[in-house]
Amino acid sequence: MARVVLAAWLMAPRIDVEANDFPTLDRVDQVLTCMKGHGGQTLDNLYACSCVVDAVAAALSYDDFVEATTFRGLKSMPGEQGGLFRESARGRKLVQRLEEAEERAARSCFVGVGRSKRSPVASPPAVPPPVVPPPVAK
Repeated sequence: MARVVLAAWLMAPRIDVEANDFPTLDRVDQVLTCMKGHGGQTLDNLYACSCVVDAVAAALSYDDFVEATTFRGLKSMPGEQGGLFRESARGRKLVQRLEEAEERAARSCFVGVGRSKRSPVASPPAVPPPVVPPPVAK
């Protein structure tokens, strides 16, 4: 009986979620934004940009990510209101962490590099077309 319960427990789908797991909508938004910035919606960009989002999610909690993107987006606001975002020590620290995570992710996820450029296997040599002799005049 104990073995059956243990087997059922091991086979049950896992429903635990990491604390820093980003909501699906935010992941999709980040992937699409990344793809747009790197040449459009291609399969290579989909894989690379999904990898970037996963790497950033592993480096920052979702709350820190939201706060960092808010500071990064609003620090360019002119005047005193923008100064609140430009002069915040916490904001600078979070933006720096986010940008470092994005840079590491871009390098490790091959963002902007197509399959042919990252493949270590050389492409086969081109085969010349067959030589057809000219027709003989009679």
